Amino acid sequence: MKISLLALLLAFTWSAIAENYKYNELIIKDYDEMQEMVRHFVDRARDAAGEDGTSNEDEAVGYLREALKLIFSRPNSDNMVAKLVPEVRRVLLGFNAYEREIGSLVNEAIGVLKKKNVATSVQSTSLFILDNILAEIRPEAENNAMLREVIARVRDAKLRIPKDVIKERQNRMFSTQNPSDLAKEILKTIEKREKAAKKAKKD
Repeated sequence: MKISLLALLLAFTWSAIAENYKYNELIIKDYDEMQEMVRHFVDRARDAAGEDGTSNEDEAVGYLREALKLIFSRPNSDNMVAKLVPEVRRVLLGFNAYEREIGSLVNEAIGVLKKKNVATSVQSTSLFILDNILAEIRPEAENNAMLREVIARVRDAKLRIPKDVIKERQNRMFSTQNPSDLAKEILKTIEKREKAAKKAKKD
């Protein structure tokens, strides 16, 4: 199978900038610090896209994905996700890539939580990523089939949270709910609302 030079260059680029963020390092950063980090990726995405907005779309989307990963890696106890996501989401929607990249981040986080010999802080960060994504997309999932499928993916992963991760979070005063259980609850709630809506129409 032939691999294009562009694909190789993109793979090299992302291996160089992709990062496993650590929630315990991000939580001490305030809004201005986080916004500056996010804006760095957004600016690079816009530069990659060029004046016509389509020059290096894959590279641009990659930077925006990294911005989302950064945002979701930070615990959301101060509701900062809601302040930082909109700009990144708006640009991603311009590429029709928001749902796809949300799904990609979910796949990555699930993979990290299922791996062995991964640093506890990295696995805990992946858990925060899933927590934040589920909270972010929950309101739209009822009317967005792609986001609902992402939630179903988390449910079907049947995750088991490592004891070390739970203990570390407890030590930092964070409670832990299994994302697969939460995803199951979200989907059940959506199904109940849909059934109620259908019944109301019939009546």
